Amino acid sequence: MVIALEPATCQVPAAGGTSTHQILNQAGARLAFKVKSSNNAQYRIKPVFGFIEDGGKTAIDIVRQAGPRRRTSWSFSSRRFLRRKTIPERLFSPEPCKEKSL
Repeated sequence: MVIALEPATCQVPAAGGTSTHQILNQAGARLAFKVKSSNNAQYRIKPVFGFIEDGGKTAIDIVRQAGPRRRTSWSFSSRRFLRRKTIPERLFSPEPCKEKSL
């Protein structure tokens, strides 16, 4: 597995709230990442894009707006990327990349 999420599950009440997680880089190289949700009407993710150094981790916040209960899936895409100066959003369009659904 190239990346891991801690904690691996996200449980936020339907009334709304925030869940903080760590994305761990287990790739052996610097990674760019992107997070996607199947329910953008109720969830916000901060940050959606970013970089993680080899062996490092970065925090993401998953914020749920109040609303009806609905099963939501998450997709975490990653790419090895060694150069320092770039914008991570540019790395994820339009080519397909490795994805892991949680």
